[in-house]
Amino acid sequence: MMLGMWLASVGSALVVARFRLSSQNPTLRDELLARGVAFLAVTFALSGFSLASIAFTTTTLVIVVALPGWALTVLPLLAPPIRRSTGGLLVSSETWVYVSVGLSVATGLAMAFYVLARLLMTRPELA
Repeated sequence: MMLGMWLASVGSALVVARFRLSSQNPTLRDELLARGVAFLAVTFALSGFSLASIAFTTTTLVIVVALPGWALTVLPLLAPPIRRSTGGLLVSSETWVYVSVGLSVATGLAMAFYVLARLLMTRPELA
């Protein structure tokens, strides 16, 4: 269920970014829409995974991984497109959304490994 939620939220961010930001000069409305959807998707996915992790481990230590991970995944959404001196795009807004989604996946994996390690340390009979 968590994987389905993750795929739906992050997938929607990728689809919106692909369709709204693939042109050379997207409008401000397209930028705000795509980045807003990505922000909500990353926040929703990581907060849902954090709540599930807290429920499984009965400790709030997962917040140590979740909050910095969330901040790291949101940072690319705040970055403007980077242009070359010739006027062409070096890093587009679409790329920043993809980087944010990739970082959210990496943060989710880090949280999953943290929960697994925590469960194995507190309940060795699970191994």
